[in-house]
Amino acid sequence: MSALTFTLKTQPKQRVDMSPLVPVNLSGKTIAEIAQLTLQCGKLQIPVGELFEITGDDAQIIVINNSFEKLDFIGK
Repeated sequence: MSALTFTLKTQPKQRVDMSPLVPVNLSGKTIAEIAQLTLQCGKLQIPVGELFEITGDDAQIIVINNSFEKLDFIGK
């Protein structure tokens, strides 16, 4: 098993609420299912798969690549 890794594709202009991306919400889901989850980005709901490339399968270990200051509530 490898860490569930989210690699930011591009930096959004609005803040992103990352709080849904925690083990309890991701365990047992496929990458396709995770990609369909939505994150609050400003006033919009954006699918995780639009913001991130997702790899790996161990939801107990989450890695966020290309993070920057507008990704809020990581791990909350």
